Amino acid sequence: MMARAAKAIRTTLVVVLCAGLLCNLWLLASAALFPRELPGVLGFSPLAVASGSMEPALSAGDLAIVHREGSYRVGDVVAFWDGGSLTTHRIVADGPEGFVTKGDFNNAQDALPVAPEHVAGRVVLSVPLVGGAALFLRTPAGLGLLVVVGLAVLVLPDALRRVRRRGEECAA
Repeated sequence: MMARAAKAIRTTLVVVLCAGLLCNLWLLASAALFPRELPGVLGFSPLAVASGSMEPALSAGDLAIVHREGSYRVGDVVAFWDGGSLTTHRIVADGPEGFVTKGDFNNAQDALPVAPEHVAGRVVLSVPLVGGAALFLRTPAGLGLLVVVGLAVLVLPDALRRVRRRGEECAA
């Protein structure tokens, strides 16, 4: 019974790690091939929150999952292109020149309206404190770690079993 449970856990870990590796490879390839687009999987893109301008809704270091949608409305928290970088703020008004945005923690609205075509997507989920890890996993070192952990999950249980058997044989 324990062996069956251990095998199920191991299989689940391998599937999750392989899925994570494939997603990361896709995100890295997409970012390299389409530098002006937000890379994503099935329409969802992970973003690490860099500042506290959206406290308490989003904190620095959180992971925000953004989804591109057909339309946005007042109250939506959106990620938008501001020059060459992404900013995540709340839409507070819809003006003739675009969306008026503001960070929840900021005292004033953003200086310029955001054109609808500059909106990368709406924040649909946030995971506290995972943004830094997500950024790391998208680096070559992070991908390497993911591969090493995946291989360890595959190889380590069999290696430990062999060592135990040899120890039992030597003791007998």
